[in-house]
Amino acid sequence: MVRLARAARTAGALRAGLGAGLEALARTSGHHELGFSSVEAYALERCERSTRWVQESRWLARRLNELPRLRHALAAGTISFSMAQVIARVACKEDEAAWIEEAERRTVREMRRLVRERRTFTADANGDAASAGVDEERRTLVITADHEDGWLFECARMIVRHVAGLTLEETVEALLGEGTTSLLSIVQRDRIAPFDDTPEDLAQRAWEAQRARWREESEARCEAKLGARGTRALADEEDRAAGGSATRDEDHASAGATELAFDGDAEAIDAELRRTAATLATRDVEIGKIAEGLWLADGWRRLGYATQAQYARERLGMSLSSLKAKRALARRAARMPRLAAAFANHEIGYEAARLVASVATPDTVEAWVARARERTVRHLREDKFSGVHRRGHGLTRTRS
Repeated sequence: MVRLARAARTAGALRAGLGAGLEALARTSGHHELGFSSVEAYALERCERSTRWVQESRWLARRLNELPRLRHALAAGTISFSMAQVIARVACKEDEAAWIEEAERRTVREMRRLVRERRTFTADANGDAASAGVDEERRTLVITADHEDGWLFECARMIVRHVAGLTLEETVEALLGEGTTSLLSIVQRDRIAPFDDTPEDLAQRAWEAQRARWREESEARCEAKLGARGTRALADEEDRAAGGSATRDEDHASAGATELAFDGDAEAIDAELRRTAATLATRDVEIGKIAEGLWLADGWRRLGYATQAQYARERLGMSLSSLKAKRALARRAARMPRLAAAFANHEIGYEAARLVASVATPDTVEAWVARARERTVRHLREDKFSGVHRRGHGLTRTRS
């Protein structure tokens, strides 16, 4: 659907602009002036974006600052966000034009393969692992624990956050590492299973490798049938389907704001960041609604794509996990009109809406919306994971 693709490309440009604004705020230490300990803490409360999202966006903003042609192509919509991530990993000011030319006649999958062939990926000097731009499927692990263990974990997480500033994922990884080393010192050696792969493990890995090859081959075959040779071809297709470039130019007029310099004091940068974040949040919700309708109609398959990930990556310029999150919010908002109205009326922001949608029911959504209006995003997230449950038409905290 042209409308969905156009909205996704504008959202990518807006995301890059938000990353540039956050970088400007960090350079001036504006987040400290506004009362936040870090840019990530500022972005969570004022822009309602997660730490990982912010780190990826800031990394790309730093690279785009060194690659003006790539920055302009992303703002104009001729390069998708996913494609910009791939090019930013390897391009420099001297050869960015050549990389953009390659991208205009190649798909993201082909560009990734080209990057692997021509260059060896080197980690960013700042150590941002998020710069890889690889689609990552997320899974939810549900663990049953008693209240004491739950509160101990919450205490450990808050201490680590204040002392070291680690994210939730980094905290869990550190706890797992500490637990493993502690257990190895007390468990008898003959009780420790060897780390060598068993025949079952080898068979599983062989099957996974074969499945990846099949997926790669199926996507290549579909690309040949679609004739979609890069983001320039997709942009031209959108123009033809829309009956001209007027609609697309109007959409990208808002994205043009992403190339504005974030000047002034912390309050001025904050105001522009919040405006951009609100525009992006509205666009994300729109993408979720349109994509949910497309998926119900099995649209990505009917359009000729081999996998859902291929459609999200090539047509929309985003990861499948990101698109799934937007669709999930759209589904839950459709079942809970009060949640949709609260977001539309700016009672709650995007991240708060996602958190409420993940725990509320039609009977408790009013109470959760009221709580979201009173709490910060961080505290609302803690409420979600630390024992606040729904009961009847209100909320109650479970006691041990």
